[in-house]
Amino acid sequence: MRLTMKERRVLTKAVCERYRKAAKKDKGRILDEFVESTELDRCYARWLLRNHGRRVEVKPLVFLEGDAVKRRRRQRKKEYGS
Repeated sequence: MRLTMKERRVLTKAVCERYRKAAKKDKGRILDEFVESTELDRCYARWLLRNHGRRVEVKPLVFLEGDAVKRRRRQRKKEYGS
């Protein structure tokens, strides 16, 4: 049975802190369990667990908190002119 997106987000939130604080050998085991339960691609799951809920200081006392939903893609440069 597949998980719904809401269930995946709850699971991601529960696992991400444990993943970030774990040692390298434990991270592989945690990632294997997460991939098996969510059926996500391993590379994307690794990115998701690394960045979900991470706080980054932009300016002094101004923080941004990463969210798995808000992934932005880089825009390609135009190859040809008008």
